[in-house]
Amino acid sequence: MEVAKKRTYQGEKGNKPFHDFNAPVAEDSHEAKAARLEFWIAKRIGEDLVATYPNRQWQVNVDTRNETIIISCPSLSKRMGYRLNMRRDTIGALLPRCRKAAGEILERYGVTRGRIIDPFDIEQMPRDLRDDVISSDAVHTVDRWNRAR
Repeated sequence: MEVAKKRTYQGEKGNKPFHDFNAPVAEDSHEAKAARLEFWIAKRIGEDLVATYPNRQWQVNVDTRNETIIISCPSLSKRMGYRLNMRRDTIGALLPRCRKAAGEILERYGVTRGRIIDPFDIEQMPRDLRDDVISSDAVHTVDRWNRAR
């Protein structure tokens, strides 16, 4: 009897036979998951805005905790933006609303929504001290303020 019986146990071939469920498991925090989700939503909206209105700068800020999206065009105004409530919409429902908001920003400053645009037209628009474009409906107010000085 040269061949002795060898007893094998379940899980002996490379796997751990026992799993400790009390051991700490490395997981992402809630903040890290929220940051990844916000980045993904902002990236999708930004790609859609650049495809819809090219040759313009777009900034998208997503806050899932407060359920808001802020869309702005830094080449027109660095401090003004359009706020949208997410309303627990899917990304498919958010994209048309964001396109409409971006179009309204362009309309407010008198920039064409067309795909072909000369970037120098935006640079030659009248600007204030903060380097924001003065919208057409605010020119009279700015002129009145400048004359009062």
